[in-house]
Amino acid sequence: MNKRELTTLIAERTGLKKKDVHATLQATIDCISEAIQAGERVTFMGFGSFYTQERGLRMSYNVYTKERRHLDTRKVIKFKSTLPKQDK
Repeated sequence: MNKRELTTLIAERTGLKKKDVHATLQATIDCISEAIQAGERVTFMGFGSFYTQERGLRMSYNVYTKERRHLDTRKVIKFKSTLPKQDK
């Protein structure tokens, strides 16, 4: 599902205009992005949490040139679900 499909689904379920739903959804995404960039954890009870984690120094290998190099530490975004696992 992409943002356009999510906007349509929310508009159908709420009866709101797609334009208003899109603006609200974009504002929500912007707020979540800003909080994560500031190092905050964003938690939605019953859904999950977005947070940053530092990834350590590691080696990289280019399969074409056979070159090895070190990759610096960096922050990555993680998501941990609180939804119950479903059997397949």
